[in-house]
Amino acid sequence: MAEYAEPVQGLLDELSRVLGHQVQVEAAGAASGVLNHDQGDLTVNADGQVTVTITDTTNIDYTLSHELVHFMMNMKGYLMMEMPLHGDDQEYDAMRISTAKLLELAAQHVMVVAWQRENGLLDDGVDQSVIAGFEQQLDDEDPDHPDDMIAFRTLLLLDGLVYVHQMPKPDNTLRAWRNRYPAAMAAAEDLFALISEHEPDTPRRLRGVEVKLLAHFEQFLIDQGYAQLSLPDFVVVPPVLSQRQLRLELTQLYTLNETSLNVDGDDLTGYVAQGNTDEQTAFVLTLPSDAASADALQALYQRPVKDVLDEFELTYSER
Repeated sequence: MAEYAEPVQGLLDELSRVLGHQVQVEAAGAASGVLNHDQGDLTVNADGQVTVTITDTTNIDYTLSHELVHFMMNMKGYLMMEMPLHGDDQEYDAMRISTAKLLELAAQHVMVVAWQRENGLLDDGVDQSVIAGFEQQLDDEDPDHPDDMIAFRTLLLLDGLVYVHQMPKPDNTLRAWRNRYPAAMAAAEDLFALISEHEPDTPRRLRGVEVKLLAHFEQFLIDQGYAQLSLPDFVVVPPVLSQRQLRLELTQLYTLNETSLNVDGDDLTGYVAQGNTDEQTAFVLTLPSDAASADALQALYQRPVKDVLDEFELTYSER
């Protein structure tokens, strides 16, 4: 049986108790000396079995705890973004999905990194391996020959900033990154300010940070001359609602808009439910096309939010 650091074993034991069976860990491969988030993957099989696969053995405790903390967060009401809509251009959809996922991970990593540091899994050696992992994926900017990688650099650096700002001595890394990637770092630090201003330490606050990141990154892309991704419309950020909010009529919290995007299933029409205050899609209703009348929508509007969420088996968290 593999031996893990005490906090990591404790996390494994806690999760195994909750699930009712042992979490399987499969670790193999060389130790590259760098750490990045592609080195671990957690999957849940149809029978509920959880398996963590680690493909780089540089620091198994780091990679394993990273995957486990993410999973535990989800079990405790920190909900994952969903992408149930799709257009006719699969490559365009894939770009939207990957962009949203990178923003989501950056927000969640605030708590993942905090847990690892509080539990003694991060030291100077680990910090340097993580920094090397980020820099390995980034080419330096050439101010004389701008390229089209600023969006990717910005997303990666945002994630990097979440880690660096929890290091005991971040200044050297921050200076180096500002010199090597000036345009992307400026954009990444603007986004990071949204995270640091609203600490995502509860499901509700995490959702609020994710909503702000989606909207601000969308505007950043527009300012850079990129095609609009319509992230606040395309991406579903499941709602985190109080008991009082769940009792309110649907119309008091959300506006239903028919979407031009496709939903799974024949003869169905999708309606995105966008928050009246944040304009972010919180869920998608799929209605039979021949039954999606104005009267049917009005009837939905008058029903309690909880009734609608439960009937359509939609994801939400209660606070």
